[in-house]
Amino acid sequence: MILPPCVSRPSVGPFRVAALCACLTLASLGFAASCGLPSSRVALSVSGSGPSSHLTALSSAAKTGVLTDKEPSAWFSLGAHAASLIAGAPPSPSIELTLELEKGSVASVSVAPVFAEDLNASGRLVSDPKPRALSVVRAPGGAFRVRFHADSFAGFAVSLEGSAPGTRLRVLSASLAPFETGWSFRSSEPWFGFGDSGGERAFAVPQNPAGIAYAVELAGGSSALFGFDPRLADPGTATAQNKSRFSAGSFSFGWRQSPSLTATWLPSFMMGVAPGEAPVQLVPLSGTAALRELRVVRGLAYPCADPSNPRSPIVADPHAAVEWPVASWRNADYEIFSWDRFPSVLLFDTADYAVQDRLFKRLAFFVEKTGYRGRLITDAEMRGLHAYNAHDYRAESLAEFFEAARLSGFPLGTEELELRAILLAEGIIALRDSSYVPGAGAVVSISRQSAAYLRYLFLAHESYHGIYFTDPGFRAEVADVFAATDKRAVDYLKDYFTVVDTLGYDVSDPYLLENEYMAYLLQQPQARVAPYFTDNVDERFLRYGGDPGLSDYVRATDAADFAAAAERLGAYAFSRWGLTGGRVGLWYFDD
Repeated sequence: MILPPCVSRPSVGPFRVAALCACLTLASLGFAASCGLPSSRVALSVSGSGPSSHLTALSSAAKTGVLTDKEPSAWFSLGAHAASLIAGAPPSPSIELTLELEKGSVASVSVAPVFAEDLNASGRLVSDPKPRALSVVRAPGGAFRVRFHADSFAGFAVSLEGSAPGTRLRVLSASLAPFETGWSFRSSEPWFGFGDSGGERAFAVPQNPAGIAYAVELAGGSSALFGFDPRLADPGTATAQNKSRFSAGSFSFGWRQSPSLTATWLPSFMMGVAPGEAPVQLVPLSGTAALRELRVVRGLAYPCADPSNPRSPIVADPHAAVEWPVASWRNADYEIFSWDRFPSVLLFDTADYAVQDRLFKRLAFFVEKTGYRGRLITDAEMRGLHAYNAHDYRAESLAEFFEAARLSGFPLGTEELELRAILLAEGIIALRDSSYVPGAGAVVSISRQSAAYLRYLFLAHESYHGIYFTDPGFRAEVADVFAATDKRAVDYLKDYFTVVDTLGYDVSDPYLLENEYMAYLLQQPQARVAPYFTDNVDERFLRYGGDPGLSDYVRATDAADFAAAAERLGAYAFSRWGLTGGRVGLWYFDD
């Protein structure tokens, strides 16, 4: 910004913060006190859409919104119609500007709020505006966006600093937007967000060989968005997967690198910062060469589509969902998550098996249990029967279940009706001509009543079902692997699914059989597959009356068929999503 000599740039923390000086005068702005208050060509809107109102120009350059080396400052007030726009703006809004350096190779661009006390009774700028924090971006040619916050706004100022002759900056638009800080280089228009204290950013992320990028302040009651360019990721191998590392105060965490991770969320309490606690610095530490965005949304306690609705699914990595503190659940009986990379797959984590049964037990018998498939059984019939300790259902099965209940007038339970409402809201099922039809997606469920190690095993098992339901390429790979498996191994698994009465899968259904075959292979790490079948599974297989000849085959081959199939499926999952056997999440934290 072009400032009088009395302005200093004190060093504050890692950023240089500048201040507007009281010695600015109206004459120096090229705007005489006797002039009127013309409208600017620059309009103000709410979050870049909806109705807009033209800003009021407080300086000559503000009339057109064009700044040059000869007129380097533009001052705007929000105008007479701003009050109605502010009423429809997010709470504690920021101002976001879209700017374009039309001429010049590089320039320092500063933005700052204009406060009510900067304007006199007639709405003109006073002769001695007080100092204020600046948000400074050093930008090359092209368009970019800057968002900055203050407790209140009467307008804003934009200035060029140290610009070369011929430099030309245009203010394209202004909007009232949510309070977000951080930075993003994921689009053609880089974005920078500043808090009340301002700061300074260069246009390119200054990364050292370890991949260090800008830190962002993390306040309690907020959520952070981590954006990655998977083309820049180096996942490593399934047994030695590379990781990104971050810290938030004393809490250390990160994500395993993946060829498919583009964006994910984490609320502040999952990084050790509860509402009301002092903010900490959210710092990218290493392995962040693929990090292209780090944004903190203030006041967003839960990253979901509708924060006012406690049944709006929270966007999360599955491992974050498993570790989510029950004290931070929005519902006493269960919490709902949307898988960050497979958003149409919903994960229900229930307080106990009883809650899970009220949601899914009747569904389990209707969809999967031999002798019950396609039939709605009553509460009395279900009493004493076991369903599962974890569940998975695709959109087609869910629609079929609720349509059968509608056609027959079957009385569903309270939780089942809640589930139906959630599925409708999320588009997993839909109403068409009063009938329930499939949408897109799936539901999986685990319970807090399961032991910790089982929660991770069940999570992997059910989540791979979710991928199978929603990804045709994965289904095709599973079908190929299943077809290549020795018939004796397949017969062994079919016998196991049949004789163990707590399973009771209908093995006459090829879709169900291949889906369960895959999940039993991928629910544990590769090294555990052979011992799992020769020890855990085979003990139950024989105890429940399985064919001893098939047992002898599996033991004699050391379950080689299952191990080979698991290795191939695991390699496929890693190459596409960075997942492995027994692990469907990328998020981790350091104990």
